[in-house]
Amino acid sequence: MLGAVPAVTKFQTQGGDMHSKYCESYHAFDVQVEIDAAERASFNGSERRFKVRWSVTRRHCNKGFSEVIGVFTEPVGFLSEEEALQYGEGRAHLMIDCMLKLQEGEGHASGPTICAAPLRRQV
Repeated sequence: MLGAVPAVTKFQTQGGDMHSKYCESYHAFDVQVEIDAAERASFNGSERRFKVRWSVTRRHCNKGFSEVIGVFTEPVGFLSEEEALQYGEGRAHLMIDCMLKLQEGEGHASGPTICAAPLRRQV
């Protein structure tokens, strides 16, 4: 789960689907994970699935604005809100860690780094 207690906002959309938003700070960046819950038809009837969208922004306190680094919508549906949150948070943290690692070594780090691994879901 998130390192610090995240700010959480939950609301229901017009279609009746639930939407949650989690915000936290990680290093000099802001991480936002949005989770949409919806009922989907399946062979077993109706099932709930959770879709995740995550974003990373960099704060520029002295300039008074935030720079959007990236916004990513994952193409998979998760079985629980917690699983979707962990996945989105993990992807955002990995991206930030890779960016910081590349900045500190200008991409010429010796030996394997966490950035050498592709960004993919771990089971």
